[in-house]
Amino acid sequence: MMKNVPTKYVNNKSTDTLRAAVENQAKWIYYLTVEGMENGLSCEFAKDAMKELGEYYADTEYKDCDTAGKLSKKLMRRSMEFGHEAEIEDLGEEGFDLKIGYCPMVNLWSKLTDDEERIGTLCDVACSMYDKIAEKKGLRFEKTAAITQGCEACRLSFRKE
Repeated sequence: MMKNVPTKYVNNKSTDTLRAAVENQAKWIYYLTVEGMENGLSCEFAKDAMKELGEYYADTEYKDCDTAGKLSKKLMRRSMEFGHEAEIEDLGEEGFDLKIGYCPMVNLWSKLTDDEERIGTLCDVACSMYDKIAEKKGLRFEKTAAITQGCEACRLSFRKE
């Protein structure tokens, strides 16, 4: 069973606004992915789209991130730090881990469906963006723990090959 409850920055107007913006992104991912799957597509079409987005971000937003340290710093925007209750762990020359203590996307998806398998699929779709960002930066991305799997937090690993 998933546990996804914010513990930091609760009832903070700025954080609530950040979380609402992320939930809006989650709504788009939900409806587009579910519509495609209900019309016979596998979720791979949505993962591929998110990877294309990741490639775009790698080439624009993260273009100057030529080290794991620079990439970790750029990933830790206000929406991650406050909205996702995220923090960087184990940062070194070989990469880093991103711990996410609360996920606004999972929160939104849980309002739209109680199908935990579907929510897990949506999480995989959303995280596909990081596959391409990591690849373009010479790193390997791996989701080593997920709130959607009943873990207390998500752990996203960005490591050199």
